[in-house]
Amino acid sequence: MKNRNHIVLGALLREIGKFVQRAQELKHSNKYSKSPDASKWIAELLTPQEARFTALLGKTDLDDNFLKLATTPQTPQTPLQRLVAHATDIACALHRDQQQQPEEQDYFRLRSIFHRLRLGATPSPPASLNEIDRNQRYKEHFYKLEPLRFEKGITHVSDTLFPFFDLKPASQEEYARLFEEFKKEWLELLKDPDSTASIQTFLPRFLNLLERYTWCIPAYSGDYADVPLYDLSITTAACAQALYFYHSDAKAFPNEYDSAQLQHPKFLLISGTLTGIGKYLSQFAINFEELPTPLLRARSFYLQQISEIAAMKLLEALQLLPVAKIINAGGRFLIIAPNTQTVQDAFTQVRRSINTWMYENFFGDLTLTLTAIPASAIELSDKLATTLERLQDAMEEAKIQPLADIGIQQNWQMTDYQWQQLQQHGMCTLTGTFPATQFRGDGNSQDNVWGPGKISDTCHTQLEMGRGLLTDPGFAYTIRQDGLHCNFFASHTLQFVSHAKGNGVVSWLSETRSDRKRVVAKDGIRRFLANHVPKHEEGRLLTFTELAQRGVKRDNGHGLPRLAVLNADVDNVGLLMGKSLNTPQQPLSLARLAAFSRILDLFFAGALPELLREEFPDTYTVYAGGDDLLLIGPWRDLITLSGRINEVFRHWICKNPHLSLSAGIALIKPKHPPQRAFQRVQEALEKSKQYRDDDGLLRKNALTVFGTTVDWRELAGILSKPGPAEQLNGFLRDVHSPLTTTFVHRLLVYQQLWQSMWDTGNVRGGAWKSKLCYDVSRNLSYKFRNKQELRKEGYFVLERLMTDRKMKTVRIPLFHALYRNRIFKDIE
Repeated sequence: MKNRNHIVLGALLREIGKFVQRAQELKHSNKYSKSPDASKWIAELLTPQEARFTALLGKTDLDDNFLKLATTPQTPQTPLQRLVAHATDIACALHRDQQQQPEEQDYFRLRSIFHRLRLGATPSPPASLNEIDRNQRYKEHFYKLEPLRFEKGITHVSDTLFPFFDLKPASQEEYARLFEEFKKEWLELLKDPDSTASIQTFLPRFLNLLERYTWCIPAYSGDYADVPLYDLSITTAACAQALYFYHSDAKAFPNEYDSAQLQHPKFLLISGTLTGIGKYLSQFAINFEELPTPLLRARSFYLQQISEIAAMKLLEALQLLPVAKIINAGGRFLIIAPNTQTVQDAFTQVRRSINTWMYENFFGDLTLTLTAIPASAIELSDKLATTLERLQDAMEEAKIQPLADIGIQQNWQMTDYQWQQLQQHGMCTLTGTFPATQFRGDGNSQDNVWGPGKISDTCHTQLEMGRGLLTDPGFAYTIRQDGLHCNFFASHTLQFVSHAKGNGVVSWLSETRSDRKRVVAKDGIRRFLANHVPKHEEGRLLTFTELAQRGVKRDNGHGLPRLAVLNADVDNVGLLMGKSLNTPQQPLSLARLAAFSRILDLFFAGALPELLREEFPDTYTVYAGGDDLLLIGPWRDLITLSGRINEVFRHWICKNPHLSLSAGIALIKPKHPPQRAFQRVQEALEKSKQYRDDDGLLRKNALTVFGTTVDWRELAGILSKPGPAEQLNGFLRDVHSPLTTTFVHRLLVYQQLWQSMWDTGNVRGGAWKSKLCYDVSRNLSYKFRNKQELRKEGYFVLERLMTDRKMKTVRIPLFHALYRNRIFKDIE
């Protein structure tokens, strides 16, 4: 393993010279090459710590240690140097003679990977695109040279993590300032004895450091300037590690990588996908009012950790370092492993172990589908898009019978132990599905917060996890020890910081913001995690009933105490990854694929929680990560929040009209069952994804609420202060206004007539306008003092609200105003 450590660290440090070179002197050259100064700096920085690194990595028997591999010249001289250079070619899908830079106007800034994404060869902007979007559509967007952190907030979309289209070319001073911060933390890392105690403690902290300072640095320029240096380093190290194990197993390292070498399947792509998430999240036998508030968030968090720890278990069994996992978002991961018989056997054994544990705990309702396919260097570079399609096909086939390797052909076959528990304790009172294994609480009000009654082992674990998420700043993964909770796969345990002692720690994870000083700030793989939940002033979590009443209290007792569930995800992600990221000018590469997944996940796991903290603190995060989210909150907040999320997301993706967000909102009572609520919001989301514009073109990019689908621009107009929702609300609250809630309810009837005419061609529905005019004349005219006032009020009703063009969306302002003007008398 010591040789592996040298290969991986050398591959990670190999590209750092580009950072150093630009910080020292910004030159235009025909090729990216490591300048003598860069190699000298690396050698000078690492050589004084060589003894410490030797103890850390082990004294290698290779001709090239990590220091020599990190300072590899442009033309590699030894087999291992050629191996690392070949790994770089695979990671970026380029050959050495293609790594050209333009001789003039080289910006040396990272271009946003979202800028050039297109659906179709000749993209046309949708009608909803506003003038600002049109003006910025073809302008390049770049990132500032700043460390990865949310330190200014995102209220005005001014955070450094957002791309800008009007940035000037980077200066040497900017690179030098960023490099000095990196160098300072690098030296602190090397001098920390805890960090250099083992490769397992050093590598996660080094990866944190590398991501924080190289996420905004382009690995190349020109057409390839959208690949961050961090993602190139990670994928290079992943390929180098796999190549090293493959050739070590074959006991031969080639002197050159000819056509035969490129076509030999040396790699094994391992993919894991958690399926059944939506069904399991909503699997409760109680309603929201009875649901222990921390349990829903804990269950979502629990599901995220299943895929996280499964990937960790695989890496340990295959003896691979964490760099092998190049994608990890949204319950999915992708690992690059060597295609050897030893690895294949180990993968089969681990998959069987994971499937057994999953079945014993979830009876097949929730499965982790693991798939592996062989791949060659050509298939991971020039033909990566085709290879990913082949991997997806294998994944879909495996999903048909995900537990077949442990002899389970159908779900719900109880084991003897489960049957005994069912006979002894009955069903779990929280889920009504799984056998109970223990009794918790005595039914008093305090225990109700944490779920009294007979519960299953899994629910008990999730309740403990919910308590930890509220009180601890971070958590750790450890090898299983006695007396610990949150056990996964009978081998790993999740410990929260207040309980973790450091013995047997595999890796650390922080669930807090990166700019906050926490106990685990430097102790492991720091990742952004969407974990915002609304709390009472006393510090406890708000119940869902209290959450529903929050919006009513803020409106002086007006309105219905209702919750809303918001479900949203990004449209056409798979199509964009397979097509737009793979063009002759910009070939799909492992580095570009990893960057796209990581930056998209960063929006939902990093930027979104900041938005909730700053502007919508009463929003409960069920899940946010990958390319989708699920939130619960007061109904008015979530309708407004949906538009705000889309607005911030537009800035995140450079206002690219070919990348969009669709969402659905379902309004529910606090006594609504979660299963039905999540089903309704999923139906609303699917309706948004079928949205077509006035020309009949499928656009998606919409929100469905109150049974009505509307594009984001029109939603903003409806909810704006001069918009119909606010105007109608003002009329209903004005004691002198002739408009009443009864009249507004009749407007809904006229909308239904119009809808029947539109959907089914019912000619009787065409009478909606004459009925409306008669209603206004008969019931409103006498309430006005003069005709001028009548025309003014009637204009709003007839022209601003109930026109043919507005009838598609009129239900939104009507219901919005009606729900806001119910008087709720039970507010304290």
